[in-house]
Amino acid sequence: MTPIQLAQDSLYTLCSNLTSRRNTTKIHGDTRRACVAIIIRWRRGQYDRTPIDGSKKAQNWLEFIQDKMVQRDGGYPEVLYIRRAKRSGDPWSGDMAFPGGRNEAGETDQDTVVREVREEVGLDLDSDDYVKLGCLDDRELTSLLGGKPIMILSTFVYLQVAPESPQITRQNSEVAATYWIPLHHFLNTKIHISSPIKLPVLPLSPKLPSVFGTVAMPSMIVPVKEENIVLWGLALTMTSELVSYTQNTKEIARHGHVVPLVRMTKAYPKLSQWDLDGFVRLFCFASTGWRVLNGGYHSKISTSWAGGPSIPDYYGSVRRALYVVTALRATAGLTAGGFLAHRIIKAAYGRS
Repeated sequence: MTPIQLAQDSLYTLCSNLTSRRNTTKIHGDTRRACVAIIIRWRRGQYDRTPIDGSKKAQNWLEFIQDKMVQRDGGYPEVLYIRRAKRSGDPWSGDMAFPGGRNEAGETDQDTVVREVREEVGLDLDSDDYVKLGCLDDRELTSLLGGKPIMILSTFVYLQVAPESPQITRQNSEVAATYWIPLHHFLNTKIHISSPIKLPVLPLSPKLPSVFGTVAMPSMIVPVKEENIVLWGLALTMTSELVSYTQNTKEIARHGHVVPLVRMTKAYPKLSQWDLDGFVRLFCFASTGWRVLNGGYHSKISTSWAGGPSIPDYYGSVRRALYVVTALRATAGLTAGGFLAHRIIKAAYGRS
């Protein structure tokens, strides 16, 4: 398969899978919601000098893919990312992300994503320049210790059908930079894996090391012009879920081939302390098995440790592991202390 055929085929499969999907995980409740948009466009080939008719716009994704601009050699799909502006107190400050933000009173998720994208990057998703392909699974973000819901994140996927890209206008207070990254960077058989992002498991103080060590979050390097961009966290797992829709489930079942990025994000983050890591994996396995037995997981193209309902499950497993490891360490410490005290007393007073 030639590169142009691969680019066209991956975009066609992605659009087809997303628009035909019927079992998106939607999480409802009173928790504050936030919405982001994954925007895909087609970049013309470097040597394509064919005049563009800006008034001609496809009405749907299939009509767009069949357009001569997409059929000509050298083009490929790109995905829009932003770099968050650095702000004190913002846990995602400076990270790579997709444009979006939190709901305001009375808004639907659709209202929110349209408003936030317009504010942050100046693109109007309600215009005929874009068509909505579908949504990824909702993600419920919770606190680690109490398991209290913090936010529900909804992800919309749009395809730009306008032959020329509208001008991006950054909201400098929210967005430091924007990047159009080729989709094929995430489809490569060899992805550029970055050093894991290590975070403290349960920091007691910013100035003190965590008693329970660190957790290594998977990350990858994406070369963009002269800059190497590091993707990790939610941006990486949402990218992985998007990439999974470029694959046909029948082909995966027949050949067992899964895109390396999807395979990487399926693995749970590794904790630095072996006992805690072991119990987390044990509880994750038990939790996943229980959900499958009770029909809690839908049949999907792929999942990741941070996809759909998996984040609360993972954090719940970490909490249970912390309780068990703390109890075991305390018991071991008391036992060792009692034994040592017995030896000291025995040595000081002799045998009775």
